[in-house]
Parts: sequence; structure tokens; C-alpha cells
Amino acid sequence: TLTFTSDILTDKARTDAEARVMPVYLPVNLEISKDQLTLLQQKLQLIDSIRSNATITEEERITALTTIPILELDQKTAQYILAMSPATWQNVSSEVVRVFERIMGGTVREDMLAESIVNIPNLVGLSFTIDQSNLIAQLVTPFIKANSLYSEEETARKRLEASDAIKPITRTFMSGQVIIYRGSVVDELAYEALQNYGLVKTTRRNEELISAIARQRHGHLFAGHPREMPRRNCRGISIRLSIMADQIE
Repeated sequence: TLTFTSDILTDKARTDAEARVMPVYLPVNLEISKDQLTLLQQKLQLIDSIRSNATITEEERITALTTIPILELDQKTAQYILAMSPATWQNVSSEVVRVFERIMGGTVREDMLAESIVNIPNLVGLSFTIDQSNLIAQLVTPFIKANSLYSEEETARKRLEASDAIKPITRTFMSGQVIIYRGSVVDELAYEALQNYGLVKTTRRNEELISAIARQRHGHLFAGHPREMPRRNCRGISIRLSIMADQIE
């Protein structure tokens, strides 16, 4: 009987444990949300000033709106904004701020950013028309930003903890138990078992693999110390092994 620690199974278990660890994100940074809110309010104030500027023509107002950085308004949207009454625009701009604060006041991670943006229309009040709701969503979207950032350091620490929690995995073979059958591929686990039984002794990997295969007799390899194997079996193994090793040179 032989019991040994399987580095292969242990490493795989530790790798799997690390893979199960979810990415770790830092707590919400409200400074990010506040900075984005300030930027949003500046753009709304700019729209206000363009709408109320009586010294420029309608076409100039449209051009001014469509060239506001970040917003990327098209001509049709610009015309729609200019056509609103002061009261309607006030309601729309207030709703823009409210929806923004609803989103950015909570947790927005990088992996949920797209979902937060898609959900914006569902947060708009029911009193607004479809066109107004679409405009509100369009104005809010560019300012939604992740405020809970991914922490590579914390994620690595959690993965290390998960890996360290895995205890070494052992394998046990009883005397006479088959390690590998004739014709089977000598995979990493079989190779590791052969090594621990001292059945692989050459230094070059190709020689080791062929040596292991050369030990197959009567359809399989036996677990146990070589002294426990039949004498005639050992003699045949040694002859075949020397021939196979010579062919590698």
C-alpha cells in the first residue's frame, strides 16, 4: 500500500478554488458621483443659457446645442429641446438630475454599468411623455460612471486565501491495484503515480514515458513495490526497458 500527496490534484483544486472567487470591488466612492453630478449640472445650465439667449438665431442655437461636449445631441434633439416651454424644460432638467442621483447614489460597478444605463428609462416618472423620457435618458446616460472600482489587490488576496484553504490531496493504491491498463494513455495522474512508486527513474521525459509504457505486461501495471511483482515479469521489464531507452538516443 502506498499513499502520496498528489501535486496535480492539489494544484487543480487550488486553481478551481481561486476561479470561484468573485471579483472584489471597493466601497462606493461618492466623490465620483458628486463630480459627475457637477458636470451634469454644468451641461444643463449651458443648455439653459443657449435656450434663453435672444442674441443668436435659431440655427445658431441648434449649432450651439449640437456642439456641447459629452452630450452629442443631434439636430432633431436640439430642435426638440428648443421647442419646449420654459416650464416643460424645467421639469425635464429636474427629472434628469433626480434620475441621475437615483442611479449614482447607489452602487455602480464596471460590470453593471451597461445594465444601469439600459434601466434608465424605467426610472423616469410616469408623468413624462415617451419623447421626454427618451430625452431624459439621453441626457443622463453620458454621466453614469462606475463609482465602485475593481480592486485587483483585494481580489488577489481573496484568491490566495481560497487557495491556501485547500489541504493537500492524497492518493492511495493498494498492493496489486492496477495503475494503468495496456493501451491507455499515460496522462499526468498516471505518470505521477508511477513516479511515486519509483517505476520511472530516467531523467529525460520521453525516456520516462516510454519506460512506463514498457513496464506494461499482461495488460496492466501493478501498484506495490517492484519486489512484490513476479520475478519473470521484472526480468522481462528490464530487458524491454533497456531496448526502448536505447531507441531514444
